[in-house]
Amino acid sequence: MSTKKIKLMADYQCYPLWDIEKVGNIDPNKLPISAVLKKHLNLWAECYDEILVIEEPILSGFKNKMEALAFEAQGQFLWRQLQQELGDTYEVFYFSHLTSQLLEKNEIEDLIVYPKAQRMNVYVEEVASVGSMPLS
Repeated sequence: MSTKKIKLMADYQCYPLWDIEKVGNIDPNKLPISAVLKKHLNLWAECYDEILVIEEPILSGFKNKMEALAFEAQGQFLWRQLQQELGDTYEVFYFSHLTSQLLEKNEIEDLIVYPKAQRMNVYVEEVASVGSMPLS
């Protein structure tokens, strides 16, 4: 059986999961993952939708660097959970909004914001302020 390749990437008014080999995004409800992770993925996508200024898209974006870092930390946390729950049948890539690059596992490990933020004890507070997303 071949490994399916998907990427975790927030985009306005879309599901945050994309099939790398086909066009289109993937509804998290169609994947064999926990209800909690499905909810968190949808909340993360909603957080990204909230920064869209539909009348003037050029003005869209995070208010400050802390919001952007918190969103990135959230994404990296979700990437880890997604890869863990999907196991070896999927290879999960991550699009970093900090670097504007599609990252593979080893590249994400080099960039990872999540453990750094957790060590500084800001991750939980920042994630909560960005999207009120529970972590457990």
